[in-house]
Amino acid sequence: MDQFFDKYSKIPMSLRWLIIVAIPIVIFVTLYFLIYDPKVKKLEKKVQESKGLEVKYIENAAIRDNLPKFQEEVNILNQQLERAVTLLPNEANVHNLYKQLFVEAEKANIELLSFKPGSLARKDFYSELKLDVRLRGSYHRIAEFIDRIGKLDRIINVSNINFTNKTVVRNETVLEMNTAVTTYTFSSGKDTAANQSSSDDGNNSQARRRRRRR
Repeated sequence: MDQFFDKYSKIPMSLRWLIIVAIPIVIFVTLYFLIYDPKVKKLEKKVQESKGLEVKYIENAAIRDNLPKFQEEVNILNQQLERAVTLLPNEANVHNLYKQLFVEAEKANIELLSFKPGSLARKDFYSELKLDVRLRGSYHRIAEFIDRIGKLDRIINVSNINFTNKTVVRNETVLEMNTAVTTYTFSSGKDTAANQSSSDDGNNSQARRRRRRR
């Protein structure tokens, strides 16, 4: 200890004061970077996390308070989706489409002579299915048939109407109409679906016409 004081006494006064001042600074800086600063950063991170959790809590509380309203909106959207799928089905069910056209033809008292499905054409978000249809009946009854299928839930368009084979039956002018019927689907579907149903629908068409004549 005496040796330490001897050596210390030999240090110039200015250097002594420098050592006295430097030691607390070194201790402070060491404590600051090793202990205080990490603690402060950790605290700030926790504060930010706490604020984020508080915001989420407020949002969840708002959703909880408005849950019945949100559920009602979801139900309305589901109903609108079901309506849209009815108008624009997910698949081109040619058999069901044929039955719809056949039923409407019978209601209008005209004959559905032929029904030839084509292939699906892909568009933007939907597919387009065209069918060649041939009908026989009076002009007014054919017009009634077109009006009927225009009122179906499913979107069906009639185009390229061509009247042929004009005859007179029981004082009534009877015409044959060749037309293109177009329907639409959400999915692209398969081109073979239309072709596979074509022969079955043609056979069903002939059988039903024979039954109706009886």
